[in-house]
Amino acid sequence: MKKQFVLISAILVLLCPMVSAQTLRGAGSPEWELSFFAGMADLGETSSSTPIENSTAILSSSMEPDSGLLLGARVTQNLGRHFAAEMDYTFADHSGTFLNPTPSTSSLEMDQTTHIFFYNILFYLRDSSSRLRPYVSGGGGATYFALDGSIKSTSEQLGFNMKNSWELGLKVGAGVKYRLNEKIGVRADFTDQISDSPSYGLPSVVPVVNSVPGAGYAPSGTLHNMHVSFGLIYYPEG
Repeated sequence: MKKQFVLISAILVLLCPMVSAQTLRGAGSPEWELSFFAGMADLGETSSSTPIENSTAILSSSMEPDSGLLLGARVTQNLGRHFAAEMDYTFADHSGTFLNPTPSTSSLEMDQTTHIFFYNILFYLRDSSSRLRPYVSGGGGATYFALDGSIKSTSEQLGFNMKNSWELGLKVGAGVKYRLNEKIGVRADFTDQISDSPSYGLPSVVPVVNSVPGAGYAPSGTLHNMHVSFGLIYYPEG
């Protein structure tokens, strides 16, 4: 995933000057937009088959987060009749369950938040003279998985240490904007943020201390973090 992230980031850096120079903005499209949004986030399930040290046994674990509310903000620069670049920040709240963190612990209730930072390129399907502008988007960024302090304390009491995690990722999506007047517009977005699954600082092989296996987590595959959001757009130059 990190190789794909570096490749996409390089493409975005090269693409920005090209799309900004392709054409002048239309009269109906201000250069800058500020938007604030809210919605729902569905953090996908992940699973792990973690080998146990000095054994052929496997610890089968999974993270099962619930859907949560999200809030965020974006700064968008319209670069031409059909392109825009934007930076966004999203905060989402997730509770859930960590199943089988150790062979002797069946489940651990989790409360975590995600802090998501992305840079995106938008391609509008209608030009800048239109009030209604559907678009597709793609970009790269990072997600910070922050655990609640009580979870860290509980895991320490159970004999292991869970930590916050950073993961690089890619984002694809689609949406639509509608300009209500010179100053205000609305938008709706659906995005899929794709990254490696966080390990929360747990080892990829379950350690065994005094013949007692501890905790480990080696998630496989990719994590899909689906967002549906609705926002209000402010045009400072309108």
